[in-house]
Amino acid sequence: MRAHYKTIIALTWSMLQSYGLFAQWQGTSPVYYLNGNVGIGKSDPAHLLHIVSSTEDPPVNVTTPYAEMIFSKHSLSLKAKSGFSNVPYVAWHNSAGTRLGYMGWRTDALGLTLENGYNFSINGGNVGIGTATPALNLEIKAAGAPGVLIRDTDGGGDRPLLRFVGNTQLVFDSDDSGSKQFTFYSQFSQVRNNDAVLRIFGRTDNWGRYLELTHNGSQGIISTDIGSIILNPAGNVGIGSISNPSHKLTVKGTIRTEEVLVELIQGAGPDYVFEKNYNLLSLSEVEAYINENKHLPEVPSAKEMEANGLNLKEMNLLLLKKVEELTLHLIEKEKKMTALEDRIGQLEKNK
Repeated sequence: MRAHYKTIIALTWSMLQSYGLFAQWQGTSPVYYLNGNVGIGKSDPAHLLHIVSSTEDPPVNVTTPYAEMIFSKHSLSLKAKSGFSNVPYVAWHNSAGTRLGYMGWRTDALGLTLENGYNFSINGGNVGIGTATPALNLEIKAAGAPGVLIRDTDGGGDRPLLRFVGNTQLVFDSDDSGSKQFTFYSQFSQVRNNDAVLRIFGRTDNWGRYLELTHNGSQGIISTDIGSIILNPAGNVGIGSISNPSHKLTVKGTIRTEEVLVELIQGAGPDYVFEKNYNLLSLSEVEAYINENKHLPEVPSAKEMEANGLNLKEMNLLLLKKVEELTLHLIEKEKKMTALEDRIGQLEKNK
């Protein structure tokens, strides 16, 4: 009896196939079955499911209790069902079913989130990498040291142009090998965490050439690999190994220039030496002073100059004063010599 049932089922299946009843189901839109493929609105489906619609209405609408997936004329839409505030999203999983990442619309931003903690979002006109709420046109946030690299592929090349390295460096590359660079380096450390530091590197084999601008809270410093310049709150500038310049310009080393102009206050010049009431020391008084002090009157001693330095303005004025005093002595001596010559000449006539 069972053998008869099997025979009847086999004959029925053969008849259905021969009449093509499994090849087409007729309805509002015809459904076709061909070579294992199902076609809706397509008599010769080329895929497992092949849908063709000639109307403007969405040809496919997949609905769940929470969301709808709609294939329309130009787009694929995800729509939350009424009563649910969460917008549907697209997710990616590996073969084990573990979610690797997802993309969807948040309250006010489009986000791409990876399960390893990195994400990408567009919030209004702002783009965020590592943050869902970028505050600027581009904001990058990372738990470690974030980086940005801009490369140039013009002419078939591939060289870095601009790099943000970690949270400390901005690098401009000028050749393919990376051997020529300018690096803006902002230094943060346990010792100098309150300093404002900008360092510019010119790359050499050992990164030895640099220019550093620093403000440590008390003074500004311009440092290089060969020397430094310091500006303190008093407006004093120090060049060389100077920690706190005490004058408007303090230089540790030599100065070479074509000209130095020193401004003088009124009455600083020693013209008063030529006044009638000026107390000019006699040469005998000067001699006594030299014998006792081993230097000219008013002129600092060698030990004083070594200890206090030499004030060029004061010394030049003092030397000019001594030249003027010496001139007065020479004039006086010339008068005496002229008088003596006249007297000798008179004596010669009276012989």
